[in-house]
Amino acid sequence: MELSKKIQNYFNAAISAVFISSLEDDRVREEVLDACNSLKIDMWIWTPIAGFVNLTTKETFATKNLGDAFKFMREYANAEKTKVVFVLQDFHLYFTGKNPVIIDDVKTTIAQSATNGFKKMMVCHGADMSLLPNEIQHLFKPTSLDLPNREDLLRYAKTLMKGRKAKKGDDADLMVTAADAATGMTKIEAINSFALSLTKKGRLDPAFISDQKAEIIKKLGILEIIKHPDTIDKVGGLTNLKNWLMKRKCVFDSKAREFGIPSPGGVLIVGVPGTGKSLTAKCAGATFQRPIIRLDMGRLFGGVVGASEANTRKAIETIDAVAPCVLWIDEIEKGMSGTESSGKTDGGTGARVFGTLLTWMQEHKTTVFPIATANDVSKLPPELIRRFDEIFSITLPSHKDRVMIWEILIRKYRREPKIADLELLADASADYTGAEIEKCIVDALYASYDKNERNPTDQDFLDAIKLITPISAVMPEKIAEIVQWSKTRARDASDDHDKPKSRSVDSFISTDRDVETGDEPF
Repeated sequence: MELSKKIQNYFNAAISAVFISSLEDDRVREEVLDACNSLKIDMWIWTPIAGFVNLTTKETFATKNLGDAFKFMREYANAEKTKVVFVLQDFHLYFTGKNPVIIDDVKTTIAQSATNGFKKMMVCHGADMSLLPNEIQHLFKPTSLDLPNREDLLRYAKTLMKGRKAKKGDDADLMVTAADAATGMTKIEAINSFALSLTKKGRLDPAFISDQKAEIIKKLGILEIIKHPDTIDKVGGLTNLKNWLMKRKCVFDSKAREFGIPSPGGVLIVGVPGTGKSLTAKCAGATFQRPIIRLDMGRLFGGVVGASEANTRKAIETIDAVAPCVLWIDEIEKGMSGTESSGKTDGGTGARVFGTLLTWMQEHKTTVFPIATANDVSKLPPELIRRFDEIFSITLPSHKDRVMIWEILIRKYRREPKIADLELLADASADYTGAEIEKCIVDALYASYDKNERNPTDQDFLDAIKLITPISAVMPEKIAEIVQWSKTRARDASDDHDKPKSRSVDSFISTDRDVETGDEPF
């Protein structure tokens, strides 16, 4: 009971007001009551309907409004001269607009508690402390209730299983696996998922519970659990990057941590759109056999004051609770651009969100492996880039890599790559990305299906290649910038780029740009 210990320390330090950020009313009540029992003091809890209830003596005191509640707290403490904790549930909801009377009540009550010879603490809890007015927000010590850990979840599972006749598969190991599957859920979410699993599956089914968790996390609108069936061997080329990732698989092993390997800083993958950055992130999660959590940077930012910071804290809390996991931050530059001018454009919100993420990436103790992807690295601040263990660049695939890509993708759609001359197709698709090669295959499938549903031929593939204009032809300058930047600032994801680059890129670099000037490409 970590929160219980915090409350005890706050009370002994004579802290007058605490705000607990949490949606779990029951767990907050349990933790604060445990603290009060340990301190041997009374705990009064206030709700708008019931008024005050003393959880120690079961006394009650009805209040007509919030003003009466503050009056009761001041008079009770003065009259009884006793140590006491008052808990106000969802108190922050009264500040959808600034109410000067309530603000004055809060200030007076906290000031009285700070000056009296006896100890009194006011504990407020709710979903969002940012709703408190600035006039009183600074008076509260902020804290939070962490999501249930694995031991808590296992206890909930065991409690639910009591009195139920054991069925095949309802052993202790399965309950542990089910508890692992429920990490990241609140208490009520976990219990509901366990109960639904017992009802629909007849047992605690970890896969079913994981699906329930994915739905719950997705409802937050910030995070998403990604299911991906393919492992890293389904990525064409990128040998250096794949080998690097496979060596990092051990970070999820407790023995590796005992050996001295620290929490992973992860990897930043930059480069040309459509070359497999996102696919690599998803396949890495499947290879590591860990949940893949996708963080949408754009969704962190809310329109209400304080919502962005609250979203960031909630996202980090959930990620840490689900760990060990892979955190995939797709197109990270879209959420990090403009942080330097944040104070002028958004009141500093972007800078605060950025700072919170940086601190977490540096200090987090949980086993979370970040994989961030970016198309335009110029928008990323240097203090973010240095947080990653390594930076890999993916440019246009080499001939060798294109052969692998054609083979993997043809097998994906036709299960038999021998229907095509892979070397021929790799030559014909020079300067094409993996995504563009996949489009060629799909177009060839349409053409072959239209011709009596036969297998596509080399000619079908070649015709499809001619119909697609690759990004290297649409944006040669941008591709050249990425290639030039990558030569000295990032590791090449492929092991086959010692050979001359494709003509469309090299011709631009050699004729339209002075590579000896040392100018930054962005």
